[in-house]
This record gives sequence, structure tokens and C-alpha cells, in this order.
Amino acid sequence: MSCSYPIVRDDFEDVLTFRTPRPRSVRNGGGGSDGRRSGQAYERFKADTARLLATLRAIIHKAALSTQGGDPFDITTERKDVNEFLSTTTAFAFHAWVGAKSKRAFEFGQQSEAWRVFFLQLVDLRRASTPLEMGRIAASLELLFEDLSEEDLEKIASYLTNLPTGIKRLFEGRQYDPIVKAFVDLYARKSP
Repeated sequence: MSCSYPIVRDDFEDVLTFRTPRPRSVRNGGGGSDGRRSGQAYERFKADTARLLATLRAIIHKAALSTQGGDPFDITTERKDVNEFLSTTTAFAFHAWVGAKSKRAFEFGQQSEAWRVFFLQLVDLRRASTPLEMGRIAASLELLFEDLSEEDLEKIASYLTNLPTGIKRLFEGRQYDPIVKAFVDLYARKSP
């Protein structure tokens, strides 16, 4: 059997504990404390992403059932979960990836990039007043995840294990996010 990356101790831990293998960038971190920290960051990334998807699906279910009448569904937990996601390191990694993706779209002459409004829609979920309105937004967000490839997920997670690159992509991507760029240009304090 041939491997495209060196096998390290952490790979065996994945197999023995039935965990999903970590990205190559994390596996190549080795078995030392840096490798474990990278592995922990990737495990948090997976958990945060899965929790967000589970939250979106719960909102969709509640929205669908709310169309049948009856007592309104409590959406407090889902609002809290979305709000918590927005402040995670996983959200930072998604911000960096969306910025890089938007830059590529701009360079190829595309006027729009669906992921560009990902965070605006998440914030809009917090503001939505009914389960049905939240469900509409959640369904739109869930559709974005359908086209994510394994390589996309690895790239997003890599911004957690390579913070300097993640920060660079985050700031480079600002100019390709019209709303964030306009807000920062208008309200950020400029040095004299």
C-alpha cells in the first residue's frame, strides 16, 4: 500500500479511535505538542461546522412544521447556537476562506460569489422574527454547504493551523467583500 503523505503516530490514533482523518496539513504536524494542538483545532473545526449544520437543519424542521399552524416553536436555542458560531475560531477560518474565494471570483471576472453573503445571512438569522423566516435563511445557508469539497474543508481548517496565512487572507479578502469594505472604509479610525 502506498501513502501520499508520511504516516505519523497521530494517524494511527485516528484509525484506532475511529475519528475522521485530519487534513494533511494537520497530520504532517507530527506527534509533538504542535501536532496535537493542530489536531485539536481541526477537531474543534469539525465540531463547530457540524453543530452549525445541525442548527440549520433544526431551524428548517421547525420552519416547515410552523407552516402547519399550532403553537409557535421556540427558536431561542438555535439563535444562541448561531450567535456562538459567529465568535468561534471556525468562523474566523470561514471568513479567511470566503475572502480568498471572493478574491478568486473577482480575478476571474465573476460579479457575485454565493459565499460572500454567508456571514450576513448568519447574522440575519439572529434578527429574523419568525421560524418561517429563519427557515428560509437556514435553507439558503445549507445549500452553500452542498458544494463544499473535502479540499475546501481542508483549506478552511488550514487557516486555524497556519494563523499568519489565515490573518493575511482575512485582510486581503476585505476588499472583495463590498459590505465589510464599505463599513471599514467609512467607520474605521484612520491614523493622521
